[in-house]
Amino acid sequence: MTIRFAREEDIPRIDFTLQLGKTLSDDIESVFLPLTLDLGGERMVYLKKGGEAYRPGVDQIPGTCMEYAMSDDGVAILGEAGSALIASRDVPLYYFGEMRHHPIRLCDGKAENNRRPVYSWVMNNTWETNFKMDLSGFGEYRYTLWLSGETDPEKAMDELGDQLKCAGAITTANVLFPDMEEDMSFADFFSLIGVEEYEYLGADTVAEGWIRFLYQDMEVMVSPTGDGPDGDWDVTGEELVKYNAAVSVMDPEIESANSDLADAVMFDETAA
Repeated sequence: MTIRFAREEDIPRIDFTLQLGKTLSDDIESVFLPLTLDLGGERMVYLKKGGEAYRPGVDQIPGTCMEYAMSDDGVAILGEAGSALIASRDVPLYYFGEMRHHPIRLCDGKAENNRRPVYSWVMNNTWETNFKMDLSGFGEYRYTLWLSGETDPEKAMDELGDQLKCAGAITTANVLFPDMEEDMSFADFFSLIGVEEYEYLGADTVAEGWIRFLYQDMEVMVSPTGDGPDGDWDVTGEELVKYNAAVSVMDPEIESANSDLADAVMFDETAA
């Protein structure tokens, strides 16, 4: 088992990956990754389900299971001065409690239920409907931790959700702008989408023939000439946006943060 860490000095973020190689066994097995953090003083643990933040073991229907739960985005551990936001990108299931045999207790709403240790429940072979019976092989499970000054649970979970948003996407002009029914001139295209300013990228750039502009606070780049017959960009200089032109859409803030992280990342490996 290997845990790989990546951190950026100027951003309060740590990416860590559990790389696991399992041998075949018919024993009852579970794999857990501890996520409990000491933020000093009192702490509260929040998950998000159905769009609402809640405290497992407290904000539940009385008499329901509180040993484990799933979360939409991850887990937020709130302290008196801030919070730790943990995204479990590949494992949405969390376990709460001791790592030893104990009587199963159902939710009674007591505050102490929210003070139990927190684990990411990576896999087990006892739930045939949720996991494979055979856990052998190699797996990789990604996590990200952010430090935040937020102490409001709803806002903390919203912040975690925002952090998980993708920086961008690639599509075609007619998909992004469904009112576009045919190839259009620059003037007609920008009139259709309500954009007044754009930049046409020339031969001195790596994106010659593309146009760049802001649309609903997102940076959009469109190839106005489409693909050439040999698969290369067919740059003609014609001021025409094709119906099926390639389009990239990017959130400038998220892309900037990702770029900073990629430029200054530091790695440390701990093997066990």
